[in-house]
Amino acid sequence: MKKIRIPFLSNVNISYREIILVSVILFMGLFFHLRTIDKEPLFTHTWAQCDRYALALGFIDNGFNFFQPQTYNLNKQFPDVWQVPSESGVTSVDFPIHEYIIGLIMWLLNSTSPMIFRIYMLFFSLIGLFFLYKLSYIITESFIKSLFIVVFVATSPIFVYYQSGFLPAIPSLSCAIIALCYYFKLKKNVFQRKYLFISLIFFTVSALFRTTFLIPLLAVICVEILNFIRKKNSIKHFLLPATISILVIVSYYYYNAYLRSIHGSVFLGSFLPLKTYPEYKAIFLLVKERYQFTYFTEFQYYVYGLLLVLSLFFLFKNRFKSGTESNSLLLVAFVALLGCMMFSILMMEQFINHDYYFLDSFYLPFILILLAFISQIPNVKNNYVNGLYIIFVAFFGVLFFLKAERGLKHRQQILHWDRYTLTIKNFAGTDTVLDNNNVADTAKILAMDSYGPNIPFVQIKRPGYALMNVNRENIEKALTWDYDLVALQKEYFLSNVYIEKPEILNILEPVFESDAILFCKKRVSKDTVLINDFLTITNSNCIYRDSLNFDKDSISSKWGNVNVVKIDSLDNNFSHIDSLSKYGISYSVSNLKLKNLGRKNLLVKASFLFDKEIRFCELILVVNVKGTDILVHPKSIPDVVRKPNIWQKGNFLYVLPEILDNENSIGFYILNGENNLYVDDIELFLY
Repeated sequence: MKKIRIPFLSNVNISYREIILVSVILFMGLFFHLRTIDKEPLFTHTWAQCDRYALALGFIDNGFNFFQPQTYNLNKQFPDVWQVPSESGVTSVDFPIHEYIIGLIMWLLNSTSPMIFRIYMLFFSLIGLFFLYKLSYIITESFIKSLFIVVFVATSPIFVYYQSGFLPAIPSLSCAIIALCYYFKLKKNVFQRKYLFISLIFFTVSALFRTTFLIPLLAVICVEILNFIRKKNSIKHFLLPATISILVIVSYYYYNAYLRSIHGSVFLGSFLPLKTYPEYKAIFLLVKERYQFTYFTEFQYYVYGLLLVLSLFFLFKNRFKSGTESNSLLLVAFVALLGCMMFSILMMEQFINHDYYFLDSFYLPFILILLAFISQIPNVKNNYVNGLYIIFVAFFGVLFFLKAERGLKHRQQILHWDRYTLTIKNFAGTDTVLDNNNVADTAKILAMDSYGPNIPFVQIKRPGYALMNVNRENIEKALTWDYDLVALQKEYFLSNVYIEKPEILNILEPVFESDAILFCKKRVSKDTVLINDFLTITNSNCIYRDSLNFDKDSISSKWGNVNVVKIDSLDNNFSHIDSLSKYGISYSVSNLKLKNLGRKNLLVKASFLFDKEIRFCELILVVNVKGTDILVHPKSIPDVVRKPNIWQKGNFLYVLPEILDNENSIGFYILNGENNLYVDDIELFLY
């Protein structure tokens, strides 16, 4: 293979093929991730990704004490389910060397930007893909086949989504691939003992990062023992270093258990085994339905099946004779697959809501089996056949790429129901707000309705308590903890916190705010406080207001779909929405002078009476600028109006995006789901 020499690296020779490979994986990596490379943890599994980001920031805060990893969270999930406050954010966690290195880079660059974390993970993924090529070339001795394997992996949706994320699956996978690469180099060069040590080092660190990656190491050990039993090789050179690897992993496991017993943890540290086969089967089918096209695209499944058929054909044709490396790879892959199946019995419940568990377990054996399939297809020196191989790889590579890009864009949407992503967006910039108000870096913040143990705090950059399960009892308990400030999300305060404990208006007092967060302290005054007072809505900051009482007010053209009825027993008029009506009363105001005024809030109040049971019903806000809807945000009315056959006040607070043009409209309407209801006393305040 023709090599080129890099002038400033005199000992490094790179082939033109490797330049093509690096160009391909670098192009795909940048194309997929350049638009989000500077973003905080977002979208799917914001919770888990924020926990890892918080670890990196925690090392900066604790002076890089590796054996005391910490996050910002002070009321950990395990073992007390967020119910017990603690003084320390120290937590047990799988060997956090990546977060340590990332924290060190951040410290050296004097920046805590999440871009540093993302670039590090992207770089590690590219290293993994490069060594996957090396491994594939050892097995297949074909550039085209090896390139295909790399493209297959680099475009699988599960890999692409986490490639520049914050979870340890990608670096663990990359280290496992590097380990396998050197293991099979050893198979070809049995006297190169350095390959054994390099392989076991990477197997060890891979398993330390993510315990499930102990499975490939155990698979290799099982294969070596099996080969020894079959008298194919000596095991004495392998046994001692492999034993040391296992001892290192077990030692850290026990140290981690010690940390958990002393400090608790924000990370799961125990198995969740299923008790019956029907239970396992039901969850397996649910996972398959939910994630099968999150793991791989339909085109990749088709190609996987095609290559299986072709490999079986050539195996049959060659009377099941195969290369030594290919046989060893297949054996390692199937033993690892068996190990993953055993792991899934212990943790299948986690697979339901955590797609990355597949990346941590089954993904690598599936790829190794695919590589073993491809190796059965013979290499030929016929230019026409090689041309067909190239066309095959190029055609399906493009299909894989386009499908992966479409899937990534689909997963990277901010949707109104994704409160994890919306929460981290709401807390953006709050560290600066706190700094400007002279709040100490060590101040403890109680984040009501946190949606994740560390989601608010990676933005606040301060320790605190996360109120995860919002109910009256938990609110009252949290308010007794040792906090300096309480953080309330404007968007969810009325519907989640106030509705559970209305007296909170008289317990807390807002002291300053960001666009989307109210920061409060304990209220000294005993005066009764109303919602408008708590939200600091005054005549001076209220840009626009309107109201409608069906007994007193005339109905302007801004109101629509109004069906006024009179209930004789109450001698009052109301707007009626019957069970056959999909849409209820609506409102719209246009061309408000909002340009360059920043983000504003809209408070909508109304009285509701539901007849009989309460079904689906939403109050949907629509913000339109120059003919384009820039926000369509529904809020559930039954979240705040919970009892039928009684008049109840509903309060809905929306945080609006910045409106950059005075050609705009702001409005709302009721979307009804077969309810029979009445509405009255509507008020709205834009401030």
